[in-house]
Amino acid sequence: MTTLHILRGIVCGLMAGCVLWQPASAVAAVEEGLLRTVEIKSSDLSGLPKWQAVVARLPDERKLFSACLTSIAACPDKSYAAWREVMKSIEGQNLADKLRRLNRYVNSWPYRTDLETWGAEDYWAAPSMFLKKSGDDEDFAIMKYLSLSLSGIPVERMRLVVARDVLRNTTHTVLAVYENGDVYIMDNIIDAVLPQASVLQYAPLYSVNEKDRWVHILRTKRPSFVPTSKVNQ
Repeated sequence: MTTLHILRGIVCGLMAGCVLWQPASAVAAVEEGLLRTVEIKSSDLSGLPKWQAVVARLPDERKLFSACLTSIAACPDKSYAAWREVMKSIEGQNLADKLRRLNRYVNSWPYRTDLETWGAEDYWAAPSMFLKKSGDDEDFAIMKYLSLSLSGIPVERMRLVVARDVLRNTTHTVLAVYENGDVYIMDNIIDAVLPQASVLQYAPLYSVNEKDRWVHILRTKRPSFVPTSKVNQ
């Protein structure tokens, strides 16, 4: 997944020399942030066209998946019916159990690169497309994001996090879920859902939900090696 051109746009949008054209509300104050970073929040998503394309599809996606939840007869095929079964199984569960069950289910799908699936280096798929063809790391995270939003978790408590994986020397996307002052990381390379204090191999570049996005600046040096139980993509 390529992110350098996206990051240039985001960082430029937050630097003093590039914000003269932005409304005063577009850039917020620097905050203590995710995964040992300082983060800068903005309501401007224009530097993230692939995410914007997904967001534009989410109203129709929610209608489709909500109808399937309401009645199995409205599920387009067996993959939706299987998703519905998982969603029904987590109704009424506490957050920890809900996250674990959903993470295991989505992670059971095969990992497929964007080149393999779409013939493109970097493509962000809507959840309905994920159920047809599966996808790569950001597609897993988007599927979890939509599913959790339909289970009642506000989108303000979730973010897709695009990070540098210092172990595998690559860019990787996970889902962060905020609850009672802590953050839990849902990752397609491990079924366990970990609190952010236990996740040391990722250096966040930016994070985003439907309403806002954040640029992250590292505060501490990352360890050169962190054991991991499952690195297979």
